[in-house]
Amino acid sequence: TVRLIRPIDLSDPLGTGGPYLLIDKGTDRETGSMVLKRPDNNPFTPGIPLAAGDIVVMCFDYSPGTASDIHAAAVAVFTHLMRKGARVIAVSFVPDGPQFAAQVLATAPRDKAYGRDFVDLGYRAGGENAIAAFAQDVARTFPADSRGAPINQLPLMASVKTARDFALVIEISGGSPGPAEWIRQVGQPFGCKIGSIVTTVMVPPNLAYLQSKQLMALLY
Repeated sequence: TVRLIRPIDLSDPLGTGGPYLLIDKGTDRETGSMVLKRPDNNPFTPGIPLAAGDIVVMCFDYSPGTASDIHAAAVAVFTHLMRKGARVIAVSFVPDGPQFAAQVLATAPRDKAYGRDFVDLGYRAGGENAIAAFAQDVARTFPADSRGAPINQLPLMASVKTARDFALVIEISGGSPGPAEWIRQVGQPFGCKIGSIVTTVMVPPNLAYLQSKQLMALLY
């Protein structure tokens, strides 16, 4: 049997207004699983094992028009990843994405350091083609971070070469690109686990990916 312990309501403490609940599986000293669900019992994500030090890519592909649907969930997920000791790489493939990435990363705990525990690589134009290039060669696609620092000066990036170095990708999408592009360019060719946060209207077309396990998690 699976025991779910320590339910944490992240909406009020973070002040985001999001109705999301986060549940930890196991203890802080064990590998955790990320399980997010809404109090109204909409479909929730299956457990995704994460170990301290794992590299997780959070892709901020949404704009102000859809932020009200998904931004709070992005904050909740980032908070959870920091608590689990995962290391986070933020990227964006839509022009408005970096502003939301910056807002989320600004919530990092004080004991977490930029460049070591999380980085922001900024925006790259090109949509699905840029995602494919990123998966094949991270440093060539993003030679510097959003602050202009060369990527080889960031400790977190020292062991990151291709998508095979990612433990998990979380695509936060308000439209296109979305889960399908990441599955085609990253999940299938590199065997990378993909999870996604999407708007409500994007749930029906993406449920098939969840059912086929091409998506490991789908949150809305």
